[in-house]
Amino acid sequence: MLGLGNSLVTGGGGADWTPSSISSLIHWYKYDTGIAKDGDDDVTAWNDQKGSNNLTADGNETRSPLYSSGAIHFNSTADLLSFGSGLTLGKFSVYLRFEVSSFGTADFMLNPTGQDFLKTQSASEMRIKIDGGGRHDIPLGLTMSTGTKYNIGIERSEDGEMFFFLNNVYIITIHNTKTF
Repeated sequence: MLGLGNSLVTGGGGADWTPSSISSLIHWYKYDTGIAKDGDDDVTAWNDQKGSNNLTADGNETRSPLYSSGAIHFNSTADLLSFGSGLTLGKFSVYLRFEVSSFGTADFMLNPTGQDFLKTQSASEMRIKIDGGGRHDIPLGLTMSTGTKYNIGIERSEDGEMFFFLNNVYIITIHNTKTF
């Protein structure tokens, strides 16, 4: 699941809580929901459950992620889902759940413009670049394992500070990512 919002959210949710409960939510890509695929299970679209910024791929086996058991698998370095329109975010929150099958090459998780990205660089480091600013290396303080699910949270405040969370644990603050 990937949820994008334009406000910082703190606190927990009850059993009936979903990202749609966030009043400022602008995009929500829900697990096993709104996923279009071709006859070979290559993903061609993942529909936004909140807004209208659907993710798309061309359905080409070498450039489209694979659908399997409700999840979308980016099993090739060329796999890509593209936003229908570019994201322009000031204050925002992004949360996603993922697992990695290998750490041989850096895997992009978000790469909406080709200029901005979030990626696993190695088993112990992630990298992020937002708003065309500088790249930030994020030491995780642990070594991730293949086949294990992790939760990543990124929140950016109005003054441009970015807070990074791994499995609901604060990791690092990145200062001056951009002021707006």
